[in-house]
Amino acid sequence: PVVVFDNNWSSMTGFQETPGTIGQGHDPKVSIEDICLGLGVASVKVVNPYRYRTTVRAFRKVLKEKGVNVLILRAPCAARQPRKWHLAVQVNPKRCTGFSKCEKTCIEALACPALVRDGDKVRVEQEVCQSCGLCVHYCPENAIRGHLFGIRRRKVGI
Repeated sequence: PVVVFDNNWSSMTGFQETPGTIGQGHDPKVSIEDICLGLGVASVKVVNPYRYRTTVRAFRKVLKEKGVNVLILRAPCAARQPRKWHLAVQVNPKRCTGFSKCEKTCIEALACPALVRDGDKVRVEQEVCQSCGLCVHYCPENAIRGHLFGIRRRKVGI
């Protein structure tokens, strides 16, 4: 399977729009899905990576299918399009097993700049946190919790 991460920005070159964002002048908009199907890919699936369970299910399904399959993870760039909600993410130090006991820590797995080491435990830098909630879903000990302010999860779509 092929996994494409699409946040509609070419971040490596300074936040330029991609051909998939909008057509430039009289140039048509380019769709990643159309390109994949034109190359003869067996199936193309697009999911929102912030919908953690849906993404995991889609990835497992793509792994089982035969042939070349593409999974496109599409969501707005967190740095360019701030969330319409605020998720206050906190680590419960009593539940966090720490680096010495955790098999694969959230810091290693997610590489999130908001998750920082505090002794043997993990804490969240609120100023850096983008409120995506992936760490809440990832933690095997349920030590990381998130509380939404002003909006329900279902309405946001995560």
